[in-house]
Amino acid sequence: MTYHLAYTPPLPETWRTRAACAGRSDIFDPPSGATPDTTATAQRICARCPVSAPCLSSALSDEGTAPAYARVGVRGGLTTVERAQRAGAAIELEEPESYDEVDRLLRTASMTDKEIALRVGFATVTVHRRRRALGLPAHRPHGATVEQAFALGVRTVEGSDHVVWRSATTTLIFNDQNLTVTRLAFRLGHGREADGPVRRSCEHSGCIAWQHLTDNRIREESRRLLGTAA
Repeated sequence: MTYHLAYTPPLPETWRTRAACAGRSDIFDPPSGATPDTTATAQRICARCPVSAPCLSSALSDEGTAPAYARVGVRGGLTTVERAQRAGAAIELEEPESYDEVDRLLRTASMTDKEIALRVGFATVTVHRRRRALGLPAHRPHGATVEQAFALGVRTVEGSDHVVWRSATTTLIFNDQNLTVTRLAFRLGHGREADGPVRRSCEHSGCIAWQHLTDNRIREESRRLLGTAA
């Protein structure tokens, strides 16, 4: 008996141009690797994408051929692990035996997490987790300004005007200086150095949005206005 397999024509690449994630490299391919927040955001975008089906089909076809580091991230609405499970592909979840080369490359501050992952053959998210474990700030391109370096290290809380620092540390290393991100956020937003301690005016933990930061001068002005209104 002869069995004939149904032929499925290859998917046209034009579907990529209609993807909801087009131009959203900040979410689907962030320079410092994916985080739980970016993963959740990516899946919400996929849920309303008109071409999620061919995207997932393409992603699943990669499971048997592409290396692990190239399969990281949300594609077709599924995470790396979910796609591997769907395709029955093996995926390495254990921590690497040695981080020596990753640590060395991270400390040179000359490469992005994705570039390091490609160099050593790890998943980008593994390098990202290691960067955070070492307390290192996000990669800063050579010649970047302090404003650009700061922008790489922050993220906006979805659906709000709150901004938080990506790293577990509270400082930004720039030109061999340790800058406190809260005071730096105040200076970049208000255009001047803070007078006295910088405090949050909102209740969101870790928020460093400059609009939500106050110093002695701002607090004194607020008290004066309240007194006048009374």
